[in-house]
Amino acid sequence: MSIKQLRACRGSIVGCCGILIILISCFSFAYSGQKDKKNPIDPVTNRNKPWRIGYYEGGPYANYVAHLRAVVAGLQKIGWLNDFTVPDKWAPEDAKSVWDFLCAEGGGKYIEFVQDAFWSADWDNEHREKTRSSALIRLREKGDIDLILAMGTWAGQDLACNEHAVPTIVLSTSDPIGAGIIKSAEESGYRHVHARVDEDKYKRQIRLYYDIFSFASLGVVYENSPEGRLYSNIPDLQEMAAELDFELVERHVPDIGLSDEECVQMVKAAYKELAEMVDVQWIGAHRGESPQYLPQTLQPLLDRGIPTWAAEGAECVKNGALMSTSRMNLSDVGVWTAGIIAQVLRGTAPGDLSQFFRHPDAIAINMTTARKIGYVPPPGILEIADEIYE
Repeated sequence: MSIKQLRACRGSIVGCCGILIILISCFSFAYSGQKDKKNPIDPVTNRNKPWRIGYYEGGPYANYVAHLRAVVAGLQKIGWLNDFTVPDKWAPEDAKSVWDFLCAEGGGKYIEFVQDAFWSADWDNEHREKTRSSALIRLREKGDIDLILAMGTWAGQDLACNEHAVPTIVLSTSDPIGAGIIKSAEESGYRHVHARVDEDKYKRQIRLYYDIFSFASLGVVYENSPEGRLYSNIPDLQEMAAELDFELVERHVPDIGLSDEECVQMVKAAYKELAEMVDVQWIGAHRGESPQYLPQTLQPLLDRGIPTWAAEGAECVKNGALMSTSRMNLSDVGVWTAGIIAQVLRGTAPGDLSQFFRHPDAIAINMTTARKIGYVPPPGILEIADEIYE
């Protein structure tokens, strides 16, 4: 039996208990869609016209599309959109195709998705400045957008400012407070800005990972920039490394200014180095670690039997990571966000609404990956797993 297997066995008993405790503590109130007299969410028109919604992203990313789909489903659930199904025929990160479909087929009496109100910086710094300027001019001067969805850290940073006053709902950010998008969980700092906050989300994941494997060293790849550190959860990893007494082994790989192929190959090379040095690997939100690239990048870790944990959820597990937290396809986040949007369109300032939302976390696990690395999960983990991939 290898050292890693001994650690896994030793940690499994403690891990199962720890998992149950952590999962129980994670449960909190999720917006149920029921009518509230103080903050009604009943659909209303904008003076007999639909409310016009725009979209802004830092660049293509699968998690942004997942959040967009979840918000649409949430708006359907609380009655602001008609029932329809968004096709699943595009690439996971292709928000533009989803948006085009919503503009053509997804509108209705209460909401219109605006065709030419879609902005993407395509992960290019120079293009980012032009995109931000174009969006701000439209939001500030034309006055034809009633609310905008800002997906990710770049989008939140670009639109959380005093250069416009259009209600802005920021989603899918690793750390909106650390990124300077909002002031705190209690106060965004702007009346027109709202960003969902779950301050301990990644710390809970790291602790759960440690409870399961009781590792002595953890590898992580990130771009050594303020945004890159946030995308890969470096502040939380450093804090938990000190608390749990494990070594954090780092490799720096640029995220911006490279082609996708260059980014992927550099991440794969970093994984090959780390596979010789660490007990487990952390997968953050680096562009080269996007779900669609994991089948290429993970092979060096699989060859060495290294467990992997994906911070960004079950889509990464579906594509080969060993474990993550399952977020029930973000349906709970989607309904909660839809409730926020409803209240904003009915007249409540985004900055006056609570930003804190902690949804229940459960395990997602890839059993094919488990077999490849020789890991046998204890029954307790499989019993609480919300998503099991073969």
